Amino acid sequence: MKHSTLPLKIDTNLPLSVSTQIKNQIKVLIAKNFLNSGDFLPSTNQLAQCLSVNKNTIQSTYSQLKDDGLLITGKGKGAQVADSQQIEAYLKDDNYLSLIQNIVEEVVNAGYNVEDTLLSGIAYNQLFAFSDSNKKRFLFIECKQSACQFYLDEIKVNTDAVVNTIDLDEPKDKLQTAIKQADMIITQNDLLDRVRSEVDITNKKAIGITSTKDISLLFEMIQGN
Repeated sequence: MKHSTLPLKIDTNLPLSVSTQIKNQIKVLIAKNFLNSGDFLPSTNQLAQCLSVNKNTIQSTYSQLKDDGLLITGKGKGAQVADSQQIEAYLKDDNYLSLIQNIVEEVVNAGYNVEDTLLSGIAYNQLFAFSDSNKKRFLFIECKQSACQFYLDEIKVNTDAVVNTIDLDEPKDKLQTAIKQADMIITQNDLLDRVRSEVDITNKKAIGITSTKDISLLFEMIQGN
């Protein structure tokens, strides 16, 4: 089936980007079988005009849904809902849709306002740091020694921190971006001077480790996390 319109709604008062709103509404339409495998979505021009948004916003949204495995896109072919196996695989791994459906039904049955409830949830998350944006972030640079892997594994197991790894041979802009997003830099002790000379780690806590698995050093890393 070819859809020229979709029942999507944009609310600029929500603390969510337009693209995020569109993306998640399309996910729900697929999960609820309003959109079925093989269906064609409106063209980027059609949907952009219908929702009064920029065409690039729709292109970005369709691209994200393609990366999720929910859409198939091709030049001159438009955006098409993926096959049923891909959709089933995605929905199996994404438990949020079924969870939110149950929550919304409970909220409605209790007589509460759904939008106010969800906005309260966002505010609660912002205050009490349940999202990744509020977690401590560790960046392991050139982590190839067994001791380095020890610290990395222990941090993952014993904290809820976000842990990333990167090599020094990555492009400088990518390396610098990763460093900017990190709260703590960890690398091999003999590479620490090289890291300092090749990228800017000013105002970042940087720790160099040796081949020793030092519990006190591990505690220093995760303390306060």
